[in-house]
Amino acid sequence: MRNLIAGVALGVALLCGRPYGRAQGMAGMPGMADAMPPEKLPPPVAIAGLGNSSMAITTASPEAKMWFTQGLNELHDFWDYESSRAFEQSVRLDPNCAMCFWGLYQAESFRGLNDDWAAAALKQAEKLATHATPAEQLYIQAAKEALKAKIAAKRDANKKKPDGLAVAGEAKAHVDSKETKVYRKLVAKSPDDVQANIFLAESLIDGFDKNGKPKPGTAEAQAILAAVLAAHPDDSAANHYWIHAQEPGQHPESALVSARKLGDLAPASGHMVHMPGHIFYRTGDYETARVSFENSVHVDEAYMHAQNVSVDDDWNYVHNLMYLIADLLEAGRLDEATAMSGKLNAARGGGIPTLYRQSTRDGMTRLDPLLPVAMRSANWTRAIDLLDASKPPAELKNLTALRASLLDYTRGMAALGADDVTAAASFSKSLDDTVAVKPPEPPMQMPGMPVSKDVMAVPVRTFLDVAAMELRAALLMAQGKTADADAAFVKATDAERALGYREPPYYIRPVAETRGDALMRAKRYADAKKAYQAALEERPNSGFPLYGIAQADVAAGDKAAADADFAALLTSWKSADAALPQIVAAKTWTGQRTLAGAEGTR
Repeated sequence: MRNLIAGVALGVALLCGRPYGRAQGMAGMPGMADAMPPEKLPPPVAIAGLGNSSMAITTASPEAKMWFTQGLNELHDFWDYESSRAFEQSVRLDPNCAMCFWGLYQAESFRGLNDDWAAAALKQAEKLATHATPAEQLYIQAAKEALKAKIAAKRDANKKKPDGLAVAGEAKAHVDSKETKVYRKLVAKSPDDVQANIFLAESLIDGFDKNGKPKPGTAEAQAILAAVLAAHPDDSAANHYWIHAQEPGQHPESALVSARKLGDLAPASGHMVHMPGHIFYRTGDYETARVSFENSVHVDEAYMHAQNVSVDDDWNYVHNLMYLIADLLEAGRLDEATAMSGKLNAARGGGIPTLYRQSTRDGMTRLDPLLPVAMRSANWTRAIDLLDASKPPAELKNLTALRASLLDYTRGMAALGADDVTAAASFSKSLDDTVAVKPPEPPMQMPGMPVSKDVMAVPVRTFLDVAAMELRAALLMAQGKTADADAAFVKATDAERALGYREPPYYIRPVAETRGDALMRAKRYADAKKAYQAALEERPNSGFPLYGIAQADVAAGDKAAADADFAALLTSWKSADAALPQIVAAKTWTGQRTLAGAEGTR
């Protein structure tokens, strides 16, 4: 939810920053964090189809109320750029409207780097609050408490620099923030106030543990949102937040009803059209997810073209493309994933939101847009070729280091596939040596600082930690050290899980698939099947683990199980590329119905 995004932005400068339309650059220099203040933003354009949120506010201007309503819906759509434009327009029309300034505060504080302007807007809201209703005063007071907490967090972050990536942790007893306490007062006074309940729920969100169980604050937020939806099943904001509150957990299917309706509730918002895809992806409905993501592409491209807005003012565009590509890969539509990857370079701007510096997956695409395609399909030879040909700028030290380590990883995996244990051991040692060196602490991204285009060091390290464990475990299996290998794979799997929920998954190919491959080479077919089944739990209906399961049953001589496996693969991947080896093998098997025939396709 929004406060989670803002919290991450505060700690590690993720998904926040200066949009291109606002960041013209200091002295014309691109990539410099010199943003346009809200009062200089261009007037907004009225947009229909943003959602159905509304609030009663004190204003003498019906037009100011109209723009406030648009800004509120855009705020709930996570569309901070357009939200700022709309709230600023409401301020222009009624400079005495306290809640108009409150809205501007909410939009400007969304990502954490426009906090000076956000604070100025909130200060004005406080000045005008004496003419506001008691409910409006509580909204403003809650915002004031949120800002104070953010300032304190920044102060603490300056004392102890962030590690660049939050990982899933254990649940702790929930303690209400001062902001939450104010929202509780507001809800107590106006229990039927939908907005008050939504903001209360948002303030409570405190994440999930490493097993996907909601922490106490998140569990209460889920209960609040469920109650809102019971009374208002078509509320666009509540459905949006419900998806966010469910997708990282153990039961993403509980948000399927919201996913099926959200796009129609806010068809003009790229992010709202996109969001259902998160749930469809998590539940293994990759085809329906693809439709959501592709529709979002069309919405965003039409918006940017119509309003002459650049990608840096529409951060959802590159995020959506990344998720679409990930979805196409799980669906076996590698040709489309390859074509869509060609859009990535132009989808990035020069600011933090669209650079996705925190994502090693995106870092790979900056080495070569097609690298995640090769990595997900375990096409190690292709991945090596792409990495060999990549030439990141020397000043991007972390990206350069990522390239070198990925070469060790992919060459090691390729060597294992070729039964060259000696070469694999050499590459594994090199990767181990790299991750043994602690990366430098990243500096806080502060206003006025140049925006680095380099991938962040610590997220790269956490990714490579898992890769090194994974490669080492597979090597131990190849060396016949089965007990050590099994223990090492457990450790690698735990490390992968500790990365936490990412959108799309932070680790491109599940460790469990590599474990399945290693066990197949060791002729432990029953254990290999279990490993692939574990991968299938992570990526439901994905043809990659389904194919591994089929291979394990073929090798074990279980014809009946293999029949069912290949049938399931063809059903799941009914729209997959026909030339994929997995599809060819499945069709060959179902046609020949002999173990010998299937062995010939392996």
